[in-house]
Amino acid sequence: MSIPEILPTPTPVSQKRGPWSSDEHERYCTGLEMFRYGSWKRIAEYVGTRTERQVQSHAQSIRAKRKRAENRRKRNGYVDHQ
Repeated sequence: MSIPEILPTPTPVSQKRGPWSSDEHERYCTGLEMFRYGSWKRIAEYVGTRTERQVQSHAQSIRAKRKRAENRRKRNGYVDHQ
């Protein structure tokens, strides 16, 4: 058995760098609704242009932005009566 027969063939992934386009973000949001939070591999496959790690990082940055906005509202005296 030769080395190429043992090693799995890598799956080509279209990796994109830089800011997320609005289309990619929409696919991310749809993927997040379809699959549970934390299913980065499945969401990345759904987005199609980002890796699993990029999707995870995107989710982390979105959560941080929401947390900052929430803290800003609390600091400014806004109270959510839900």
